[in-house]
Amino acid sequence: MIEQAFAEAVRRDPDPKRRWVVLTDGQEDLLRQVYAAAKRYKMEIVLVQDLDNKRWDTGQQKMGHPLFSGSQTYPCPLTVLP
Repeated sequence: MIEQAFAEAVRRDPDPKRRWVVLTDGQEDLLRQVYAAAKRYKMEIVLVQDLDNKRWDTGQQKMGHPLFSGSQTYPCPLTVLP
């Protein structure tokens, strides 16, 4: 999913004119993947860690978000800001 998010960000911002922001839950393996992808794409990123992801996850489940089921959490896609 990380690779797909970076590929989509490149599609939206091919000349890197925007700030790239990545939201994670702070999971170490996920952070390693994000930093590795940023290095491959030669991008400086802003990393935001959601340290209270359980509450966010539960709220999304209550709203019936299709990506969430049970107590699993998933990384939020990379967002390219204007």
